[in-house]
Amino acid sequence: MRSAMAVLPLPGAPNRNSAEPDMIDGPILSRSESGTSRSENASRTRSLVTSAFGFRNLADYDAGLSEILRVLRDGRECGFLDFGEPRGVIGMLYRVYFQHLLPALGTLISGVKGPYAYLPASVERFPEPEEMLERMRRAGFRDVSWTPYSFGIAGLFRGKK
Repeated sequence: MRSAMAVLPLPGAPNRNSAEPDMIDGPILSRSESGTSRSENASRTRSLVTSAFGFRNLADYDAGLSEILRVLRDGRECGFLDFGEPRGVIGMLYRVYFQHLLPALGTLISGVKGPYAYLPASVERFPEPEEMLERMRRAGFRDVSWTPYSFGIAGLFRGKK
C-alpha cells in the first residue's frame, strides 16, 4: 500500500549550504508519494517529513521508518499524526462508536461498506504508542515522543535523526 508524505524543506534550516539564498524559489511544500521500499528522494535531502493519517496504512512500519530516516538530514525531524485507541471507560465507549455505530452510519449514508469497516480494522492493527516509539528508536530516531489528542483518538509521533 502507498502512503503520501508531505515534505517541507525549511528556509534557513541547519545543514543548508551557506551560499543558498534565505528564500526558496517556488513552493516550499512539496508532496511526495511512494511505497516504503524506496522513495524518489535522495538520501539526507529533507528537513522535515510529515504524514497525517497515512502512516498507519503502510504494509511495513519498520521499512517506512527506515525510509524516512534515510531521506532526513542529520538533526532534522519527522512527525506523523495518526489514529489511536483511547483507554479506560472513554476507550470502551469510543470502541462501540468506532467499530459499530460509525461503520453502520457511514454505510447507510454512502451506500458503500468497505471504507467504514477498513478504518477501525487499520486502527486496531496499528501498534500501541509505546511499541511505535520503540520501533522508532530501533530504526535510529532519537528524542522520540508521542502526544495524544482527544483522549488518544489521535496522536502525534515525533523523532529526530
